[in-house]
Amino acid sequence: MQVTGAGGSGALRANLNAFGEEKKGHKQIFEKYLFDFSRRLWYIKIMNMQAILHDIETLPPEKQEEVADFIAFIKTRLEFQEVKSPDKTTSTHSESFFGMWADREAMEDSSLWVRKLRTDEWRSQDA
Repeated sequence: MQVTGAGGSGALRANLNAFGEEKKGHKQIFEKYLFDFSRRLWYIKIMNMQAILHDIETLPPEKQEEVADFIAFIKTRLEFQEVKSPDKTTSTHSESFFGMWADREAMEDSSLWVRKLRTDEWRSQDA
């Protein structure tokens, strides 16, 4: 809407009031559209579930059992993942074994220690 100064301050005020009403109208239209959209998504989800149930019901009984077994498998796997997921708050540094060899002289140069160990082991296997 074009806001002009023609007609004095009363006309300007009327134009501004009309602009405010126009904004309110857009907000109401948007809210209605958003409500309709979310309602349609809900309807589509329900219809998809009904279609899936219909598809399962039209399967032979042994295939329905396979579907039920597969659903149970997925649920079990999800439960297992939830139980086995590592706690993000703990770290290896807090474990009791961490640093248990820190005071050993051989660990000052761990690469050298491993090379020496391998050399000694390979020599003893060759003999």
